[in-house]
Amino acid sequence: MLQRSSIWKTLFLPLVFVLSICSCVSSFAQLSGTYTVGVGGDFPSIDSAFQKLSMDGVAGAVTFTLTDTAYVAPGKPLKNLRPATPRHAIIGGEREELSLPSAYEFDLPTDGIPALTLAGPIVGASATNRITFRPAAGRAVKIVGNGAWVIRLLDASYFTFDGINSGGTSLRLQAIAGNGLQIEGNSDNVIVQDTQIGTPSFSAILLQSAANGIPDSTLVQRNTVDSYSFNGFFGVNLAVGTGVSRGLRLSNNNFGTATDSIAQAGIVVQHTDGAWINNNTVRHLRRAGDTFGIGAITRHFRTRIWNNKIFDVRLHGTTGGILRGIRLFGTLGDTTRSAIYNNMIFDLDYASTGTATGSSIRSIQHTDLILDTIAYNSIWLTGASIASVPN
Repeated sequence: MLQRSSIWKTLFLPLVFVLSICSCVSSFAQLSGTYTVGVGGDFPSIDSAFQKLSMDGVAGAVTFTLTDTAYVAPGKPLKNLRPATPRHAIIGGEREELSLPSAYEFDLPTDGIPALTLAGPIVGASATNRITFRPAAGRAVKIVGNGAWVIRLLDASYFTFDGINSGGTSLRLQAIAGNGLQIEGNSDNVIVQDTQIGTPSFSAILLQSAANGIPDSTLVQRNTVDSYSFNGFFGVNLAVGTGVSRGLRLSNNNFGTATDSIAQAGIVVQHTDGAWINNNTVRHLRRAGDTFGIGAITRHFRTRIWNNKIFDVRLHGTTGGILRGIRLFGTLGDTTRSAIYNNMIFDLDYASTGTATGSSIRSIQHTDLILDTIAYNSIWLTGASIASVPN
C-alpha cells in the first residue's frame, strides 16, 4: 500500500514538472503581431526586443511601437578617438582626396558588442514577415547613443525603421559620437523612412560590408539629417571583402536644413550597382576641406542621379579645398554607364565664409568614367573661381 507522501510524489510532481515546462514555452515562441517597447510594455527596452528577435525570430509580420519619449541605446564609449587619416588617389592626373565615412577614427572595445545591435539572420523574416519599429501614436521619440553607432543591423534583413505616427515625423536618432543607423553585412531589404538623424562628425546612415556580405535593396526616403553630420548617407564602406551593393534607393530626403549643416557630403555612394538618387535636397554644407553635395565615387555602375537640388555649399575656415555640386569618378577601366540629369545646382561659394586660397568651385566634376550621360542640369555658381560646368 502506497503511503500518502508516495501518492503525492507520484501524482503531483510530474504535474508540477509539466507545468514548469509549459510556463517556459512562451519565452521561446516566435513573434507575430504588435508589441510595445518601453516602461510597462511587452519589452522594457529596444535591446530586449532585439535580443528576442535574434533568439527566436518571427512567425508573421511584427510591429514594435515605441511608447517612451526617450531611449538610451546601450553603447561603450569610443576608445582612442582621433582625427581620421586622409586618403588620396590619383584621379585623371590629379591628386584627389577620397571621401571618408567619418571625421574621426577610433578603436572598438574588445570586451563584447560595442553598441546596440540587432544580430541576424532573423528566423522567419521575409517580404511578408517584415519587422517594423515606429513611435506610438502621438509620441515624439528620441533614441540617443554614445557608442560606435546608435543602432546597428548586422545580417538582419526585412527591417523597417519608420518615424511616422499620428503626429507626423516623430522619431529621432541622436549620436553623441558614432554613426546613426549602421546597416551592415547581409542586411537586405531594409527601409529607413521619415526619421530625423543627427550624428556630429559621423555618418547619419552607413552601409558597410561584413563577413557575410554587403547590404542589398536598401530604401532610404523622406528622412532629415542635421547636427553637422559628417555625411548624410555613406555606402558602401567596404570594411571587408569585395563586391557591390545592388538596388540602393535614396529619395526625397533632406540632408542639411536652413539652420543646421552637413560637413563633408550629403550623399556618398561607392561600391554600388544600380543606385538611384532622386528628389533629394542637399544644403548648408560647411567644411574645411573638400566638400560636395552628391558623390558617386570609386566603383559604381549604372548610377542614376536626377531631380536633386544642391545649394548653399561653403568652404569653411582657411583650409583650401574643392567645392563640388556633384562629384563623379570611377575605377579606371570600369564602364559605369551612369546618368545625371535634371538636377539643380546653385550657390556654391568659398569667399563668403572662408579665407582659403587655392580653392575652386566645380558644379559637376566627371573623371575616369565611361559611357555616362550628363544632361539637362540647371547650374548657377557664385564665387571668384573659374567654374567647371560640363553641361
